[in-house]
Amino acid sequence: MNSLIKSLEIFAINKDEETFDNNIDNIMSNLKLNEEEEEENDPDYEWELLKSEYSKIRYICQLLNHYHYILPPKFFNLLKIFTDSLDKTTNIYISLIDEDIDQDEELSYYYKKIKKNFTESLKCENNVHKIELLLKGYDLLVPIVEDFRKEKYYDIVDPEFEERHNPKRLKTS
Repeated sequence: MNSLIKSLEIFAINKDEETFDNNIDNIMSNLKLNEEEEEENDPDYEWELLKSEYSKIRYICQLLNHYHYILPPKFFNLLKIFTDSLDKTTNIYISLIDEDIDQDEELSYYYKKIKKNFTESLKCENNVHKIELLLKGYDLLVPIVEDFRKEKYYDIVDPEFEERHNPKRLKTS
């Protein structure tokens, strides 16, 4: 996912479709070689995974919504691979929500909205819309987890990266 984001950022600046296409090929071939091991039943790992996925989903949505560039079909093939991996996690979150949905009346309303967004994302064929639905669900889920863990989620954005990719700077270039 990080490689995809980096390629997307570079493409947003230089609009070099051939390089972007080659980067996607490299990412797809590396996906098969670098499958991550999952640490089951570790709340700290699950929280780190949730924060990481949330940051990546937020960032991809921001890039897609800000730059409005035409992306090659290979990008969407790769995006599908990533959304498929998110679908696995989404199914887990839905099953956890199903267990808790009626146990806490105060949170029941939010759980239902999260479940609705996650369920719709699983049914969605358009991966850009799927990412947007996931973002809506994560926007509700993360504050609930923050409250339970008594720990704040922060997007970590490198200031140098932020400056280099500042939309105002890109418009003047």
